[in-house]
Amino acid sequence: MALGVLMEAQRRGIQVPQDLSVIGIDDHEFAAPAGLTRVRQDPVAQGRVAAGMLLRQLDGVEGAVHSVAAPFELLLSRTVGQGDERAETGNKL
Repeated sequence: MALGVLMEAQRRGIQVPQDLSVIGIDDHEFAAPAGLTRVRQDPVAQGRVAAGMLLRQLDGVEGAVHSVAAPFELLLSRTVGQGDERAETGNKL
């Protein structure tokens, strides 16, 4: 999705990151060569936690399903810029 945003921004003449910051979720193999800032997650660990919750819920354990903070890593690259006063005041580009 984020790579598509980068391509569409280029097509429309929108400069990334000067006019638009883009962050991708997950660390897709094409993200790094494209210079995409992204969030790396561990889907296997997330699946284990979710499966464990489901099994406990099926066993009737009260409170089996709850919020969990999943670890992640922010990989900064070329698609995120510094905000300006327009963002703080709500003015649109």
